[in-house]
Order: sequence, then structure tokens, then C-alpha cells
Amino acid sequence: MPTSNPRFQPLQRLVAFRRCGAFALLLALSVVGIGLAVRPSLARQNPQELVRQGDKSWNEQSYKLALEAYQKALAADPKLPNRPEIAYRIMVALGRAKKWDQAIAAAEDYVATYRDKVWEARGQVWRGRLYRIVEHSGYKIGEKITRGSDVPKSLGEDAPEQVQLESEDDQTADAALVRAQELFERFRLAHLDPTEREALTAAEIDLDFDLAETAARDDDTSRFDVAQTDWTINLKLPYDKHWPAARRVIYLYEKIAQLDAVSPGSDHH
Repeated sequence: MPTSNPRFQPLQRLVAFRRCGAFALLLALSVVGIGLAVRPSLARQNPQELVRQGDKSWNEQSYKLALEAYQKALAADPKLPNRPEIAYRIMVALGRAKKWDQAIAAAEDYVATYRDKVWEARGQVWRGRLYRIVEHSGYKIGEKITRGSDVPKSLGEDAPEQVQLESEDDQTADAALVRAQELFERFRLAHLDPTEREALTAAEIDLDFDLAETAARDDDTSRFDVAQTDWTINLKLPYDKHWPAARRVIYLYEKIAQLDAVSPGSDHH
């Protein structure tokens, strides 16, 4: 179309205007599309929303999804007010997912971070349980131990050395449970808010179930005289691992019933 002809100039302006309008419309739609694409992403990065996603997955026992959501939530806001509970669930979820090395590191960090607090008591119960279920074999390179059957790569001169850790893990588990018991005794008379009290009671029930299961597997009838043994069950006495296994089991289940009866969140079953 000749640009020098005056008759065609209005038509040229109309075409140019329509082209500019189409481009502007396309640009506007693109911006809207980008905004729609970005908004859900931003929502997913909101720490409280991530915590809610994690809670939902946790309640459904989808530990891998819960782990991902909780880790993102703490990365987005390390000062979340419910951080101790979130960190606890991350620690447990790592164990449930059998990420053994990360789970152990998280457990050790947790009990150190919340030393002498209610949260340590809960952490020690899980720590004791973790060292029971963890993979007990692995490989050692220098001072680093990697659990599992996969041989790690060595970047230095030290060759991977296979190790068996069951005895060491059992000792660590026992020490964790003893520490938990000490903390429960200490906090039983403390003035705690209802949330802390409920969490502590639930943790102590978990501990007693673990101890009862361990005692039930202990065949120790040959080391004591049944007729001469004191079978009295007095819940005011502290638990004693030196009692006969049968007495320990009875004591622990009565203790569980007692704790459950006073737990505000219990269905008393």
C-alpha cells in the first residue's frame, strides 16, 4: 500500500491502531496470566498455609508430604510461634521416611535445642524409639557414619569401613528413655499451660507403651523366686527397670490408664 497517497493514510492509521490494540490486549492477558500463575505459588510459600498443609498430611499419616510442607514453612519463617511442634514433627517424619542419617541428626539437634524443657522430654521419647528402629548397619569414613546398605563414595584416602551399631544404638536408646523419665518426674509438678501438659502426658504414655513392649519380651522368670517377689503395684513409686518383667508390664499399663484418665484430649479408651 503506497504510503505517499493521502487517500490511504486514514486506512493505514486504522490498521496500525488495531494492531496496537491487539498487542495491548495480548500484553494485558499475558500479565493477568502471569499473575494467576504466581498467586498460587505465593500462597504455597505462606508459612502458616504451609503449616496447615503439613498438619493435614500429618493427620493423614502422609509423612513425606508433611515433611516437605513443614520444612518449607520453617525455611520461610524460622520464628514461627509453634516451631517446637513443627521441628518435632519434622524429626519424626524423617524417621518415618527412613531417612536415617537426617533423622538422627534432627533428633540430636532437637534434644540439644530444647534442653531441660518440656519439648526435650517429648524429643527423648522419640529419640529412644528412633534408635530402636534405625538401620543398625552402615559404613564409616573417617568420623562420618552413613547408615544403610549403600556404600558411600570416599573423596579422600579413607576407604569405607562397614560397621554394626546395634549394641551402641541400644545403649543410646536406653539413655534417652531414662532421660525422658527424669524429665517427666520433674515436670509432673510444674505449672504448665494446658497445651504443654497435654503434649507431655501424650509423650509419657508413648514412653510407657514402649517400655511395656520391651518388658513383655524379657523372659526373666529364671532369675527370681515368684513366691518371694513383691508384686505390689504402687503408682506413687517411680518405675524401676530392675523389677521382674511381669511387674513392670502391669505397673506400666496401670500408669498408662492413670495418665489417660487425666488427659484433656483423651477419649479415655
